[in-house]
Amino acid sequence: MKAPDQAPRKRQRLKELCVLGALLLAAMGLHQAHQTWRQAGQGETLRSLAQAGDVVLYTTSSCPYCRRARLWLNEHQVSWRECNVELSAACMATYQGQGAPGVPLVSVRGHWQLGFRAEDLIRVLQTTQP
Repeated sequence: MKAPDQAPRKRQRLKELCVLGALLLAAMGLHQAHQTWRQAGQGETLRSLAQAGDVVLYTTSSCPYCRRARLWLNEHQVSWRECNVELSAACMATYQGQGAPGVPLVSVRGHWQLGFRAEDLIRVLQTTQP
């Protein structure tokens, strides 16, 4: 008895894998496009709500999350102020007074949050008076 030819089956599997890969790439592209669109909307909202002094970002010079927050706020032209706890004793005192375990620590109109999440800043700015 002769073994059946495996070539057609292998070609079919290869086709299926290529289609699956293309679908995966398309899904990743759509996800990235949605994230970009969502962040642009958040940036516009924050820019319209935040006034000078509303958003204070407590940072360190080497924190990668602080760097991302700085870049995001600047990219979206949001009004904010940085308080580097390594460079300012006053910033360090305020930071330590909050008992936070790390940075970035964000003060939004006196409401504190650990970590930078644009949606949380928006929520606070929408629910508090300037």
